[in-house]
Amino acid sequence: ASFAEANPTADPVSGKTVDLRHILLIPKDAEVSADGTVTCSEEAWDAAMKQARDLLGLYHTTWKEATFANIANKNSQDPGSRLNGGLYSGLRQGQLEESLDEWCFDENRSKGDTEIIRSSLGVHVLYFSGSREARYVEAEKAVLTEMAGELVTAAKEKYPMTVDYSAIKLGNVEFSAG
Repeated sequence: ASFAEANPTADPVSGKTVDLRHILLIPKDAEVSADGTVTCSEEAWDAAMKQARDLLGLYHTTWKEATFANIANKNSQDPGSRLNGGLYSGLRQGQLEESLDEWCFDENRSKGDTEIIRSSLGVHVLYFSGSREARYVEAEKAVLTEMAGELVTAAKEKYPMTVDYSAIKLGNVEFSAG
């Protein structure tokens, strides 16, 4: 299972999208089912919560998003975001587990807010990067798509190309059983 699941029922132009950074900690010796659900002792959950508080404390030494991103790169167990500073962009309401969704889409949420939440997937250290109205996100995508099309058309006109398919040669590959 993924931290953020697709939400095909979401209206692409209503509501808002959020960006957040995320560190996932899976308790030591936990059993993780195919859907990502974590099962472990309360002592293991407590240890993961302590680790989460310690990591958040490292961020609080600088209060910089880049510090949080660096901590995520080094500590998160979320394969979907670990190597990009824990960043998830353009999340829509309903993509996250309920407790995470409620936190992210709280009307009082502000850039830089942090939280530690335990869910069925593990312990999450969250950093709120911001939100945008979905209609602006969709308009931006449309403009970028149009601009990309115009660039390709202009390049084709400026640099016309012909291909001589008869001149293409494919290499021979030999396989041997053995």
